[in-house]
Amino acid sequence: NYIEFIDVMVAEGASTYFSNYYSVQINTLQDTLDSDKQLLEKNLELLENTPKTINQREAMDEIISSDNTRDYIVMGNIINPNYTELELGIIEIKQAINSTENTINQYNQYLKELELKQAEIASYYETGEFNKLTDNIVRITKSNIYLPSEPVAPSSKTSPSNSRNVIIGVLLGGVVAVLIALIREFWFKK
Repeated sequence: NYIEFIDVMVAEGASTYFSNYYSVQINTLQDTLDSDKQLLEKNLELLENTPKTINQREAMDEIISSDNTRDYIVMGNIINPNYTELELGIIEIKQAINSTENTINQYNQYLKELELKQAEIASYYETGEFNKLTDNIVRITKSNIYLPSEPVAPSSKTSPSNSRNVIIGVLLGGVVAVLIALIREFWFKK
């Protein structure tokens, strides 16, 4: 049946398109995931080498010994802003890695579903059984194609008639030839 064939053809095209789309997306996300993991390792290594607090007494001792000034108020240890920025960066990278892994898992699930759909379509082409596909397929032809009756192949050729085309061609060619001869005779000879 033509409508069933159109439905299967549309489903096959859609499943192939989305299969390719999700495969490319998974490869892209995998590259992003690898670069995020490398960045996380570098930031963790940098975090280990960065002090959590800055000891102001040691800094003040150096300033006092060099300038001979004693007008500074010395506080205790303060939090190192570089350390907190690194911690925030690590948290953001971990969230990005988690989000990317979840997206990759979701796309892999989509690919599994598409593989099942493609297997059903392949079995349709082998057996011709449409009943199995109707449960899982979106029937595009029900809403977009209207046929008043089933199409019927013609029993004999009705048009164009080769002999009629030859006769019309000869007559038109003769008329054009006579017009050209008249124009040459009267127009160019004065």
